[in-house]
Amino acid sequence: MPLTIRYIVVLFFPLMLVAQNSPYYNDMGLILGVSNYLGDIGGLQKTAQPFLYDMKLAKTKWATGLFFRTLVAKSKDKAGRRSNVYSQGVQSLWLRTNFQYLRIEGDDKLSTNPGRMYRNLNFINDLYSLETVFDYYFYTSKKFGSSQLSWLFSPYLFSGVGIYYHNPKALYKGSYIELQPLKTEGVAYSNVGMSIPIGLGLQFIFKPTRSKATHKLGIEFNWRYTFTDYLDDISSKWINPKNQWSATSIALSNRTPELGDAVDPGFAKNYGWQDDGNGNNLNMAPRGDPNDKDSYLTLNITYTYSKGRTSSFIPGLSRPLTKLMERMSSKTGPKMHLYALIVYRKDFLKNFGLFNVKSFHLNFFKFIGRSF
Repeated sequence: MPLTIRYIVVLFFPLMLVAQNSPYYNDMGLILGVSNYLGDIGGLQKTAQPFLYDMKLAKTKWATGLFFRTLVAKSKDKAGRRSNVYSQGVQSLWLRTNFQYLRIEGDDKLSTNPGRMYRNLNFINDLYSLETVFDYYFYTSKKFGSSQLSWLFSPYLFSGVGIYYHNPKALYKGSYIELQPLKTEGVAYSNVGMSIPIGLGLQFIFKPTRSKATHKLGIEFNWRYTFTDYLDDISSKWINPKNQWSATSIALSNRTPELGDAVDPGFAKNYGWQDDGNGNNLNMAPRGDPNDKDSYLTLNITYTYSKGRTSSFIPGLSRPLTKLMERMSSKTGPKMHLYALIVYRKDFLKNFGLFNVKSFHLNFFKFIGRSF
């Protein structure tokens, strides 16, 4: 089975669990937020600054998506009783799958650093991201509100693994040109990559007193470390134009000539291939920094609506999603039968002392073993 399909099936595993747990402890909701990136374009006067200091707020873009979440484990409440997951003092662990569609951008023209500004590179990149993370809600507040509406809050930390598809483009002569096929640095990097999402959030739960409806509103910061330096198509060095694929590749590899006389003469020889006549490059200035991988981040608002025992944004969606996953798995080969849907329950996290685990589907590990 292709490696990408294996990743997708494993990352979609929480959807298979949706039909197994109590409906009250499954969530399906919407994500809406903003996105940005950390890479070789951006920053202020200095060449490179740590983490968020190197981000260009002017290039903040949109992010949207869906999420699917299921409860894995919960502790006792503040009084030491087995209680509702939203009782005061309860800690809980949830398994969540996110699908997000977002955009990141960068443009050297916005930098106040002369070295980057005269480089004159730009990019736009739409990412399709699929992630599975564990959400650890380490505290649940007491209930607040009035006779009409009660509410509580619960902060959480999360991390996991993700896969994404990206396709960087550059604005050139009024059109956006795909950069990956051009190999502007002579590197055939992939459009598909893996990421490590890490973040924190805060969830608010609102419940009208005279209604069965429950509204969950959250805000979270999600930073993804990636294993590529080509989200912006910039990583290391200039290459000899003789080794490039086309005139467009040459033009988009070095865009300093587009600035003409606006380039400070002291910086003019820092860009492009400066041939010494023997096929060697006299220009030792790098095109990018290969020592730091690119990353991207989002600030999201999440929303889930539930009524009665149906805890999903679209009531009744969990059953058809489970059937879809069964159908997908049956078509991918004999090793992909849904052994994970045979339920083996065991309190395997109790040794950590954090959770009083009610149940967990140990077939998750059997499923991964048979899939790979």
